[in-house]
Amino acid sequence: MSDTAGVTTPKKRLSAFKMVLLAIGFVGSGLLITTLSMYTLPFFAPTAEIGIPLLIPIGWVGIIQGVATGFDCLIDPLIASWSDNSKNPQGRRLPFMRKAFLPAAIFALLVFFAPVPELSIFNALWVLVMLLAYSFTRSIFDINLQALLPEIVADSHRRLRFYAIRTGIGTVSQLVIALVPGIAEGMRASGMEAISAWQMLLAVFPLVAILFMLPTVLFIRETDYVTPAAPEQEKASVWASVKETLKVGPFRVFVSAAVLFTCATGVATASLSYYIMVLFGMSVGMMTIIMIVMVLASFVFYPVVLMVSRRTGKKTMMMVSCVVCLVGYLIIFFYEPIGALFGTAPLQAGDFWAGPAGVGAQSGYVVLLLLVGVLFGFPITTGNLLTNTAFSDIMQYHSIRTGRTRSGMFAAAVNIILAIPSTLVPAVVGVLIYLGATGEVPTVMGVQSTALVAAAGCIPAFIVFRFYQEREVLDTIATALPASAPPDVPGDEITA
Repeated sequence: MSDTAGVTTPKKRLSAFKMVLLAIGFVGSGLLITTLSMYTLPFFAPTAEIGIPLLIPIGWVGIIQGVATGFDCLIDPLIASWSDNSKNPQGRRLPFMRKAFLPAAIFALLVFFAPVPELSIFNALWVLVMLLAYSFTRSIFDINLQALLPEIVADSHRRLRFYAIRTGIGTVSQLVIALVPGIAEGMRASGMEAISAWQMLLAVFPLVAILFMLPTVLFIRETDYVTPAAPEQEKASVWASVKETLKVGPFRVFVSAAVLFTCATGVATASLSYYIMVLFGMSVGMMTIIMIVMVLASFVFYPVVLMVSRRTGKKTMMMVSCVVCLVGYLIIFFYEPIGALFGTAPLQAGDFWAGPAGVGAQSGYVVLLLLVGVLFGFPITTGNLLTNTAFSDIMQYHSIRTGRTRSGMFAAAVNIILAIPSTLVPAVVGVLIYLGATGEVPTVMGVQSTALVAAAGCIPAFIVFRFYQEREVLDTIATALPASAPPDVPGDEITA
């Protein structure tokens, strides 16, 4: 069997059990990404309600994250080239993953343990170094894992089911991550310093991530499914691989739409604590409630999305998701008149919602916030389930059309291009929330403006998704697959 055949027609079909092992590797990496993306900004640019002392000068967090992301963009093509051109007899991907997963988790943990317990430039340097080291090692793991999937799971519908498994497990882990602010507040109320409480809780997730990634690298043998590259196979330069990747029309369209969509949805994650505390005047405990609502809503939505997308296509569901996201942000922007429709009475001591929201919070805002949480559960589901499946489809489509293996470079390109939102969104939010401020406190006008900017971003995302050539991609895969698709392999026991 040729090397390129190994991309579209694996030696044997990955069993359901091995699919779960592969999925939890994605979940482990996702734990690291979610923890840092969700809590780096609140931890190092905290509101007064969180209670953490300011450790890094105002505005530096976004700059540090931008530098780390820029570094990530520079090294990703190099990592992808190493992987695509690897002649390792144990496979292209897993040998790299085995070396990278443990350092990635350790560096992610150390980000939150800055050495000076007060405002200091040394803390900024510490966070920068840890984020750079984390970005390098996590990219090695992620790029190879993303490249491995279309090589060992050849059928598009099975990949969709795979991402459903991953999303389901990931949803549970995100639900646990969402508990951090509420638990930290309880620990603080019991006498523990806020910074110690947050550090103790945030340290848990990198350790759990190690346990999730370990089975993937130990119990899946790449060469059972993919033929290693022949020693005489010609290597492609980094630049040649990048150019080849960017010439693929469906990839250009879908990744452009995904960037716009991720920018829009990312504002909710970056701004959620400010919406709750600044706009709605609620306590930090409500952040935990809303995160739980969002995660549970996404958990409910994902079997629906899985079923409907198989009939309507991924493109249509992504367009619907843009509309849902737009509605959610408009509700936030017009929170005062909409909240008044649900009630203006302040919460009293003893009311059910007075605990997490705080005594005196407007009752209508509680209803509004719960509604927004449910709405944003939908784009969380489509983003996790459909965008990743579509990118894997495109990797396989290119391999079928060209006969060349460039899955690593596609994964790197996705990471690089989708790094734009992770750099741009925190930086923009970090600037917008202080519009009109005379001190170091976010303003209502600034926080409200983030919702308007995000709503505007949903419109071009909708338009660009409309031009994705999904039918061409899936028809190409369907034409190539049936004649050579391997049968299911029973048993498929654990082998190290």
